[in-house]
Amino acid sequence: MWLLYLRHDWDVTTGSRDNPCGSLMSSGSFIGQEAGQVWRPDDCQMRIYSRQDLNFCMQTIKRSRNGNEANVVFAGDSRIRQLRDALFYELTGNDRDWLSNKNVTHIPSAYAKHSNNELLLRDSGVRIEFIWAAGLGDWNGKAAASLRKLAWRDAQRRPNLLVLGSGAWAIWECEKQNRSQSHCVSEYKKTFKLLLPTLTEIAKHTHVIWAPQLMVNESVWISTGRAFTNQNMKIYNNAIITVLDSTSNHGVIYWKSMQTISSLLNDSLDGLHFGPRAKYYDTQMLLNLLCNSVSGSFNNFGDNNCCTGSTS
Repeated sequence: MWLLYLRHDWDVTTGSRDNPCGSLMSSGSFIGQEAGQVWRPDDCQMRIYSRQDLNFCMQTIKRSRNGNEANVVFAGDSRIRQLRDALFYELTGNDRDWLSNKNVTHIPSAYAKHSNNELLLRDSGVRIEFIWAAGLGDWNGKAAASLRKLAWRDAQRRPNLLVLGSGAWAIWECEKQNRSQSHCVSEYKKTFKLLLPTLTEIAKHTHVIWAPQLMVNESVWISTGRAFTNQNMKIYNNAIITVLDSTSNHGVIYWKSMQTISSLLNDSLDGLHFGPRAKYYDTQMLLNLLCNSVSGSFNNFGDNNCCTGSTS
């Protein structure tokens, strides 16, 4: 059994050194000049995965699951969908994300952006699922039901990784309905509390990552009349942190370093979604979480590697 199925019993919101991934998902900094910058977690070494390495990892996971494909699930809004598209790009070289690449054209008939879908990449040995869940109603309804189904899958079909998050739509809906954000964030917090037992069950066998709301370029969004302000993003993020901090043994990892990278690079094309460089480094972090513990050549790329048990 690979380390992919270890239970995470550490302080997941602060990135305790007691966990095998060190500070990978919590903190770090950019090293080097702008053209050659690399992201370095505070207490471990992050690998940059090539397409060949990534396909090897997925095939290795598939063999460990008796021939069932590695399974990665994304659940949330358009920013979570961008991470799904980023993984697809790393595996295939096909970029579908028009939100971070102006050279990509969105074709609605070929890309249903607001619906659940599944991509089976047989050559890579991986199944990528996406659960559309933007507003609070989604998390109380179909999305919650889809997550409950994940929790009860048999051992060979459980997801290896679940990445989820939303909040921007809740902020927008609140503004459209002329309600106070303080009232809406209370509902948001309550909804997450109701969802957490399901996530806790999934996290017994799966890496479960909560992606916080990214800081935005307010100069772009304030002019639209929408309430996408950094203050609102912080309020909604703090609601999630409060629930996680007040609940023991939930196993959900709060992905703080994702937010840090996005703020430092500030490369969003529209002021709200992932920019290309931020999305790239975030995807590499997910790949380190998923693949570094897989036995084989990945253990031979240096000391102090994240997620291999060798972190200091």
